[in-house]
Amino acid sequence: MVIERRREHSSEFERHLQSLLKKDRDLRQKVEKELELRRKQGPGKDPLLKGVNCRPVFKMRVQAQGCGKRGGARVIYYCDHERLLALLIFLKSKKANMSSEDLKQIQAALQDAGLWPK
Repeated sequence: MVIERRREHSSEFERHLQSLLKKDRDLRQKVEKELELRRKQGPGKDPLLKGVNCRPVFKMRVQAQGCGKRGGARVIYYCDHERLLALLIFLKSKKANMSSEDLKQIQAALQDAGLWPK
């Protein structure tokens, strides 16, 4: 069953994506393709991110140039029945685990979208 969610990007996501495009010009198309699939079908087997107070925030793997999916990019996104919001993107080679600063950025993006109490 296909659900029509709105798809949005946070400003933080766009800023980080722009910097990654300098190394991999095809990354935007790869990310957009995967996000569109999640928008239509939901998060599937993407792992739920811990530390965001039971919000439906997931981590998705995306192939990056010369890295494959395992070592490629990670996209953090919020997904419920009404919307899919891309929150953050980073390369696994630069950041293996989420830091408390990353969780603060995610929380701020959710607040800006009205999905987290201020």
